[in-house]
Amino acid sequence: MTTLLSPPGLSGLAGAREAIRAAAETELWSLTDRQLAAEVADAIALKAQADAVLLARLGEADARGLARSRGASSLVAWLRGSHRLSCAEASRLVKTARALREQLPATATAMTDGDVQFSQAEVIVDSVKDLSPGIDPALRAEGEQCRAARLTEGDSKRASQRATSKERSARGAEQCHGPRFIT
Repeated sequence: MTTLLSPPGLSGLAGAREAIRAAAETELWSLTDRQLAAEVADAIALKAQADAVLLARLGEADARGLARSRGASSLVAWLRGSHRLSCAEASRLVKTARALREQLPATATAMTDGDVQFSQAEVIVDSVKDLSPGIDPALRAEGEQCRAARLTEGDSKRASQRATSKERSARGAEQCHGPRFIT
């Protein structure tokens, strides 16, 4: 029955899961420190990429109204009921997936490349939501790219602290683009 719902090889996820299973079985004790450090870096990038895959699918499911067609009241409810996610986690995923699909293609691409982590994408989502809807889309895109670049340069916790209020978010946009970018 699973085969009918998720045909093997449709998007490569089945093969990716097998590759991850094989990587998880690696004898880590046999790695040199240099190899282990490289493996950690690769695993962190892979996590970002896996999150990007999930968020893209959640964005599509949201756009299609998949949850309602499955009898759930919302995508968050469907994730909670069908996949046993907490309300908080499901809400964070849906909010971020929606924003990446509708407003933040550069961030979605950076996640797909393994350069931006989920927590960093959340910071970008929160930063961009404070911008005025009247801002030129090209400037909004530049602001998104600027925030993504800053997050990849520094710690997402520090970036999150910088983006905790509308005023701080606007200051960050002003540093990238000058006063014309502030709401």
